[in-house]
Amino acid sequence: MKLILHIGTHKTGTTAIQQFLLANEKSLYQSGTLYPVSCLGQSKNQYSYLATLLRHGKLTKVKRDLKLIREEAVTKHCQMVILSGEEFSTLNYQHVAELCDLLGDFDVEVKIYFRNAYDFVISAFSEINKTSRSLTKIEKLNKRLSRLVDYDRTLNSWCKVFGDEAVDVYSYDRIKHECIPHFLRSVNIDENLIRELTANEMMSAYSGVNSRFDPIASFSLVFLGKIRDSRDYDAAKETCGKIFSDKNSSDQLLRFLAHKYLKAKDVKYCHHKLLPLIEDILPEESIDLEQAHAMLNSGQYMVELGRFLIAMGTRESNSPWWSRFLKRFG
Repeated sequence: MKLILHIGTHKTGTTAIQQFLLANEKSLYQSGTLYPVSCLGQSKNQYSYLATLLRHGKLTKVKRDLKLIREEAVTKHCQMVILSGEEFSTLNYQHVAELCDLLGDFDVEVKIYFRNAYDFVISAFSEINKTSRSLTKIEKLNKRLSRLVDYDRTLNSWCKVFGDEAVDVYSYDRIKHECIPHFLRSVNIDENLIRELTANEMMSAYSGVNSRFDPIASFSLVFLGKIRDSRDYDAAKETCGKIFSDKNSSDQLLRFLAHKYLKAKDVKYCHHKLLPLIEDILPEESIDLEQAHAMLNSGQYMVELGRFLIAMGTRESNSPWWSRFLKRFG
């Protein structure tokens, strides 16, 4: 029995694909493809919880659920099973190897999408406004983000365990407006069924399913919140307001900050499966560094904001956060 593991990554249309598969679960299994519902429980529409169980060493639970999924496929006479969960892409080599052992005699194919690293970082920044503006939360995001942009590590783990031939890599930037049809074609769903399903009026419900918050506004709110009691608050607010008023400038600033963040992390992409996608993943020519640098220097507080973005997550001492980031990046 074939098993398709759609492992993300994050911010590559995974939620849209998962909701679509769940909404069309009946039509899919009638054609021989199962998006199992027997183990979803509180997981809503995806299987990232299996990755969480693996990280916590709960292999017995994973084994039990995989058995239930297989039994559901047999009962419904399906020849192919799809499991989708972006958290699979965060597993290390050991956890991927444990998953492989638990899958037994499934014929596994791994599908993974990578997004332009700059846009990915910016999108991750915007998550701040959905959760918390506390520095502790930002530090946790930074630690997580550092792992998520390490595309080489992700691919090495999955290719070493399942073999290069079993891992298919795609550029999200090339197909982002067609992510659902592209995924269905990648797993060889019948073209007539694809047309039938994607022509449904429900398709409109899967565009932009994740709400978006402006990331530069999010981080500026964090920054301003930290100096709210300072005599410099009004000046900082005015400088940030000027950036907000010019969308082109703010977009350039965001890309510049993402560029600096990736440079600070010394992110490199060397895996041979990534090489055909390098232009999609790191389109450096799209960044006007000179313009962005001038904006950063247009006001002392935006310089500090930029340094804060770059330095988020550092815990080098017990000194106040502004002293820490200025000491490291000043």
